[in-house]
Parts: sequence; structure tokens; C-alpha cells
Amino acid sequence: MNHPALEIDYDPSDELKLRYELLCQQQPSLRARDAARELNVSEAELIASCVNDNSFHLVNRPEAILTALETVGEVLVVTRNETAVLEKKGYFRGLTFNTHDGLHTGQSITAGIDLRLLLNNCRYGFLIIEERHIGRNKSLQFFDSKGQAVLKIYMTQNSNEQAFVKIISQFISSQQPTYLDITKEKVSEQLMSEQDIEWHKVRKNWQEMQSSHDFFQLLIGTKVTRQQAYDNVGRDLAYEIVPSALQHLCEVALKEQQSLAFAVGNKGSMQLHNSTIQKTNEHGRWFNILNEDFNLHINTHRLTQAWVVRKPHQGGPVTSVEFFDGNDHLALQISIERKEGTPESTQWRELVAQLAPRSLEISALNIYDAATID
Repeated sequence: MNHPALEIDYDPSDELKLRYELLCQQQPSLRARDAARELNVSEAELIASCVNDNSFHLVNRPEAILTALETVGEVLVVTRNETAVLEKKGYFRGLTFNTHDGLHTGQSITAGIDLRLLLNNCRYGFLIIEERHIGRNKSLQFFDSKGQAVLKIYMTQNSNEQAFVKIISQFISSQQPTYLDITKEKVSEQLMSEQDIEWHKVRKNWQEMQSSHDFFQLLIGTKVTRQQAYDNVGRDLAYEIVPSALQHLCEVALKEQQSLAFAVGNKGSMQLHNSTIQKTNEHGRWFNILNEDFNLHINTHRLTQAWVVRKPHQGGPVTSVEFFDGNDHLALQISIERKEGTPESTQWRELVAQLAPRSLEISALNIYDAATID
């Protein structure tokens, strides 16, 4: 006797949502990003599984949404990667957008928010409403095609609630899927092997740069990574230091009240902030800079490389200190705040000079080991 086939409407997001709920019961304070890592999914997939509960899809129009945020007033803008998180209060005003060679970019450099965006990499947008002990926490969050966070914008106590509600009603999507088919394949970048690179030409091109922005074209043209360039261009232009130099750098800058320029980015967003440091602390693996309207959090356990880099610029060379994680991703850049066309301060150069090259630390360790053996 033939029986009709039993049709089961299976939605993978139902299982993910259940696993997430169980995990939250076990770890109530767990953040969505960390929960996604434990559940082996992207953050965007996890958020989508909760659609119609506390998250809702936005239409894929990031330029229009960001422009509309000018009416909201003060917001908290968060840009992060796996290692560093930059949080800044400010206003979206005077946003500019441009399309060139297929790249859709955006920029905000006024009213306290200095943000550079690659809007091609904003694939998913969500409204997220979280219940906190201080009330409802509302945010707009944008993710790339792999479900990784590009930009998060939180309402503050000073935000215009009515303007925010109007934005949501305008940009909420009519489609609210709970499952995202995220591509997991990793595209390998085609890079030149070091023995095939004419490093003397790379060095010459480096020295002829008109500004630090020309550096990206240098990397693209030679098909090398930042670290490859730094390791081969010459110690007068780049040399490696120990990652733990971060704490010393910030503590001295705090004491001397030097105004630093911080930059944290990912594949879709780069956020910058210039200021002195008001307070620092360490909590577990995190080193924190805590200002009234700006916070920076760095997971120091993930830092594996740090470099002092000098690039030509109008007004004189620009010296930056750059920190990388174990995946060779740039986590954080620090330089000195300065006006366009003016040289960087002698005080900053003296501070950077205190950061000993990594080769010297290794030599010191070898000397200590030899003395111990004797």
C-alpha cells in the first residue's frame, strides 16, 4: 500500500534560534558576535534567525539610510574587527558618496564622526531591539556578504526617537527571511612570491609617494601584503616592534597628553578618531581607552605583530604604529594628530623611538638564555 510522502517544512533557522536561546540561558551576558562564534555561524545568520522577535531586515539601501540618520542627532557609531573595537558618539552630517571604478564609497568627517565606507560590502542591514536593564537598546547594524559586521549604529539617550521611528518605517523591508545562505568559501588572494618581487623598485615607489593614501595603490600594483612590504622595504621605512608596545605607547601619550589619531577598520568600514587619552585600564585580555565620548578596546591576546611605519606626506613623513592579529589582518593604527601639510611633532617621534625593534628584544633574550646556561 502506497502512502503519500510526508512533507516537512524544515527551516534551518528554527534550529539555530533554539540553540541560541539555550546558549543565552547558560550565558545571559553573551554578546551576539561571541554567540555566533560558539554556534559556528556568522553574526548576520544568528541575527536573522531572530527576525520578527527582536530583529528586522532593512532594505539594502545603506546610503539612503545613513543620510536619513542626520535627522536623529547624536548616535554611537561602532566599527570593529576581530581584535579591536572603536566606539564614538557623534552626528551624521554632511555625508558624501562617490562611485568610481565600480566601488561605491561613503565618507563622514564632520560632527565628531570620521568614517570611511565601502558600501559595496554592506550586504545585509538590520534593526535590532535589545532589552537591557536600562531599557530598550535600539541599533541599526550592517553586515557584509559573509555575515561579518561592517558598522553598528546605536541610539543614545540624546537621540531623536521620533526621527528614528520615521526612518524605520521608511526603510524596513517587506521581506523578512529568517535564514541567510551565507557563502563560507574563502577566496584566496593572488599574491606575488617574495623572490619574484623587485624590492628596490618597491622602495623607490614608496619614497616617491605623495601621501600615505598612495600606499594602497603601491600594494595593489605590486601584489604584496602590508607585512611583506614592511619586511623588505628597509628598516628606515618600516621595522617590527613587540605588540606589547601598545600599552607603553598609550600610557606615555596619556601622561604627556599627546593627541593621537586612532583607526580601526574591516572590509567595509574604517573609523578614525583624534584625541588625547583620558583613562586606560586592562580587563582580562582587553586593553581599554576610556574617554567620555570615545572608547577603544583591544584584545591584546590576539596581537601577534606590530610595526613602526614611515610614509612620505606633505609636510614631512608620517609615522604610524600598526598592530596585526594572528591572521595577518590589520587590527589598529595609531599616529599623531596633525593638521594637513604640517610636520608631525618631535614629541611623537621621541615617543615612537622608545619602542625598541623586535630584533633587539630577541637578541636580549638570547643573551639571557646564554647567561643562564653558563
